Amino acid sequence: MVSVIGDSYTTGEPGKGGIGAKGWPAILAERTGWTVFKDAQGASGYLSKGFTGKAYDGLIYLDQVRKLPAQHPALVIVFGSDNDLGHTGPPYFVDKVRQTLEAVHQAAPQAYLVVATSFWEDDAPPPEMLYIRDVEKRETARVPCAVFLDPIAENWFGAARKNLIVPNDDHPTDAGHVHLANLWQRDLRRLGLLH
Repeated sequence: MVSVIGDSYTTGEPGKGGIGAKGWPAILAERTGWTVFKDAQGASGYLSKGFTGKAYDGLIYLDQVRKLPAQHPALVIVFGSDNDLGHTGPPYFVDKVRQTLEAVHQAAPQAYLVVATSFWEDDAPPPEMLYIRDVEKRETARVPCAVFLDPIAENWFGAARKNLIVPNDDHPTDAGHVHLANLWQRDLRRLGLLH
């Protein structure tokens, strides 16, 4: 069992003509035979509330953690979130990241935790995005059985981004979600979590 907590980079964007509607977690599940629970909401983050279609009054990542005990995951993935740009004032952002990752460990102590910051759609992430990345990396190191992945440093989309990101947007296309599934398979295999 795998549980994925994330934002619209995980849900896909069915409101954009089906772009990414399947999402990389479903692709990963098909390829591996894993049962993958996708608990994600567009616009959500550690502090950013998800978009429900009427207002930004939905879930934050910590709210999504509450589903973990019933899912009994062996692996939890927390992916994102650039939606927290503009919400990083200390100490609140650091505290919320710490609280969220500790809550994951408490809710699923048997699970291995992989935390990945958001990818960036070009080669020039703003300083605030790098700050989010650095906080996630530092707080992940505090949690037992947890590892941090850095899609910014790994340049997950690179030169091929033209066909993988929606034009004038920052969301993956359907091909972009296939690309994300490929990257997750590669990195989970490198971590010894996928054979």
